[in-house]
Amino acid sequence: MPDYPDNNSVEAIGELQDLIRQIHPMLSPAERKFVKVLLRYQHNLASYSATELAKLAGVSKSTAARCFRHLGFTDFNHFRSTFRPAMVTGKSPLTHLENTAPGVENTYDRLVAHVETDKHNLDNALDNVFADNLANAVKLLGGARRIWITGFRNSYISAYYALSIFSNICRDVRLVNDSAGRFVDNLADLHEDDVMLVVDFPRRVNMLDKIVKVARSKNIKIICLCESLISSLNAQVDVVLACNTASRTIFDSYSVSISMINFLAGELALQHPQKARERMKEIEKIHQMTGDLFISNDEQV
Repeated sequence: MPDYPDNNSVEAIGELQDLIRQIHPMLSPAERKFVKVLLRYQHNLASYSATELAKLAGVSKSTAARCFRHLGFTDFNHFRSTFRPAMVTGKSPLTHLENTAPGVENTYDRLVAHVETDKHNLDNALDNVFADNLANAVKLLGGARRIWITGFRNSYISAYYALSIFSNICRDVRLVNDSAGRFVDNLADLHEDDVMLVVDFPRRVNMLDKIVKVARSKNIKIICLCESLISSLNAQVDVVLACNTASRTIFDSYSVSISMINFLAGELALQHPQKARERMKEIEKIHQMTGDLFISNDEQV
């Protein structure tokens, strides 16, 4: 009989992945399949029953029950009620500020912790992204007549970056909520061959849900970049790419979001090289004609 940890709380060891890593060598192949699903859905476990998780893993309910016991819990309900994510995102920065104390660390130590958290977010990015979702997102973007992008408040940062970088590859990329406030006019231009990238990070605005509903009414394919795999908005979209926004500061982190957008743009260029090459050649030609860019001596060499 393997010697499993006797701790009865995920919090006693740390995050869920740390506990699973500890017992992983002792698990059977079926049990390893199940804990892989637990990791994949760790941020939304409250949305699933033990039976549903077992089905997702392709294992029996008895295998799932054994796994929870190996983790130190009597059953799934005990596990779900005990497990809490290490960090909470999406609240008001004021709430975070009032609940945060500087502690004994100095400014540099806090920077180290901040960087380590971003590294952790990036290291665990694959836990929330399915291969078929990723492939489908690239396929939809590459085949779109026009790419629409929308995001409000802090989500606007990632949305505008997507607009900027996708425009290097695709000829027709537009921002729904442009600076002129013409989002209704832009929505009137939606076509069923278009694709919309929705950036939906907290704090959310009511308008985003209405924009998605208009897009759905026009049969637009929608990709959502967000911090959670499951939400009322995600139920209306075609592809969800979840990006962890956990942070050690009072503000959410968007390092994974920016990295994901960069990756999607790179994949678009790799999978549609001719289109990307023609587009970038045209852009470079106009840069030379207008002389708008400052070029240092180092760049000229």
